[in-house]
Amino acid sequence: MTPFVTLGYRFLGDPPGIDLDDVVLFSLGAGYKISDDFSGGLVFDYRQASVATSDDSLELSPYLVWKPFERWGLNVYGIVGLSDGSPNHGGGVQISHTW
Repeated sequence: MTPFVTLGYRFLGDPPGIDLDDVVLFSLGAGYKISDDFSGGLVFDYRQASVATSDDSLELSPYLVWKPFERWGLNVYGIVGLSDGSPNHGGGVQISHTW
């Protein structure tokens, strides 16, 4: 089991006609090595709203990583929104290669 925390501050700037606020963000989660080829975990993400008329974003993201070869990985993840400032649900796939 590998717990992790990410803290950040994003400078968004102000495009013409839009007043955006810079935002604080953080992630909290844990990953677990299931076998030599598989690992998985769960991440909680928070992002402060960039405009006063929107809610902060709160999301849970479960994921599963398969490493079929030493330098290649396939990550499948889901997203569950926990606030009105988040998508209701989503997901995706990432392919990675390390050199």
